[in-house]
Amino acid sequence: MSRRIEVRGTALATSELLLRARKRADNVMESLPYVPGSALRGALAARWLASREPDARFQQLFQSGRVRFEHAYPLAEDEPTVPAPFTLLACKLDGFHPGHFAGDVITRQGLQLCEAADHGPRPAALKRQRGFVTVPTNGEGRFVAHDHALVSRQRIGTMSDGSRRAAQQALFEERLVAAGSRFGVAIRGEAEDVEALLEGCQLPVGQPIPLSVGRARTVLGEVEVQLDEPQPAETTPPPATDTSRTLMFHSDTVLLDGYQRSITAVSHPEVLATEVLGCDAADVEVHEAAVRTTPAGGWDALHRTSKPVDTAIAAGSVVRFSAPEEAVARLVSAGGIGWRQAEGYGAVAIDSPVHGQVRWQAWPTRRGEPTSDRRQQIATAARDVAAELFKARVSRSAWQGIAQTVRDGGQPTVRQHHAEGQRSEERQATDRQSLSGRSGRAGEQQRDRRRRAVEQYDAACDTLQLASQHERVWLVDDVAAELALRGREAKLNKGEAR
Repeated sequence: MSRRIEVRGTALATSELLLRARKRADNVMESLPYVPGSALRGALAARWLASREPDARFQQLFQSGRVRFEHAYPLAEDEPTVPAPFTLLACKLDGFHPGHFAGDVITRQGLQLCEAADHGPRPAALKRQRGFVTVPTNGEGRFVAHDHALVSRQRIGTMSDGSRRAAQQALFEERLVAAGSRFGVAIRGEAEDVEALLEGCQLPVGQPIPLSVGRARTVLGEVEVQLDEPQPAETTPPPATDTSRTLMFHSDTVLLDGYQRSITAVSHPEVLATEVLGCDAADVEVHEAAVRTTPAGGWDALHRTSKPVDTAIAAGSVVRFSAPEEAVARLVSAGGIGWRQAEGYGAVAIDSPVHGQVRWQAWPTRRGEPTSDRRQQIATAARDVAAELFKARVSRSAWQGIAQTVRDGGQPTVRQHHAEGQRSEERQATDRQSLSGRSGRAGEQQRDRRRRAVEQYDAACDTLQLASQHERVWLVDDVAAELALRGREAKLNKGEAR
């Protein structure tokens, strides 16, 4: 009898990472915010080949699909995460702030607005939240923003003649995963295969192992992987609590028919029955579905060529259905569905706790998350600061200079904020081909508003005794959101007056 096990661990980025990035038309290359399973598989395969020749055992472990290298998603503190479901919505204006709606709507028909008291007579719309979520425990879960660990770097390409002169149209911006980011690693398969992999790659349990992943590995892509003791893999579905089940896609899933054409219509009962559950279509009923698609390609380093691009079911897709329990049990015991499972594709979950009644909160980019009471104090202070700034006609765009300085870990000063504003004015004047675009009186008013903004920020920090970086980020973000809300209300009131 076969015995499936899994090995979990952590991957620590010791340098910045550029993972499966595509260059956009505006010369921006943005990394994936997680380590793909294909990158982890390639790094371990390179470690295997460093000490031995490729043989039949190598082919079984790395190319046959018998071992699954799951995508390594970010860790929230020490909690593993999965992509947020498309059915997770939160207040469009205030996100996961206390008192505002944030939750899964797969079973909530007609819920379209956040009616928190802060919005007054005009409820706010709900918005899908792009990012990752922890598996809720005790009714509480954390949301991690999609780009929480990405940092921007600029690079200039040079001429190919060796002169090191800047090339035309060769200014690039790279959005990289920041050094120090941590990810949750998981490797699954039959016990014999996983144990042979650990031995062949020389991966001792509990010791950090240096690996290189992603692009530009000469200067980027350094990670340290530390694995835990192998554990039995989950092979039985959770007990049913309702007449229906939910199927959530934890990674992009590639389903192909006999002619190698992509199959994505899993919201159709016949497709769900034949391609996912392996049962009769007459026994399957689909109640609700939130399904999106995404291209799935990549680079084949072994043959040095691009992989075929298929249309995959996007991670975060959700289907609520009814089907025989035998079919659900087979799906869970299989460990995944579809093609390219060895690269992390095809990971699914039945009845994930994220669809229940969960109290969600945003996870900070740095340690030191405020408690709920502290969070409410910061939100109240932010409303007071925004009220004073709005009276002084300080716009949200003017506040962004302070906010960005705080997010970058700096301390805003009147001189610094004035210099940034002056540079912004000069750029605007240059665009108008005139450096006299503002009168001296207008420029003096702008400087006075910037000074008031910095003074209000300093006063709020002193009053609240904000000691941690994260609490200061909360403050400036709350003030920016409140200024946007007040500006929107002012426009609506002005339109009604007309």
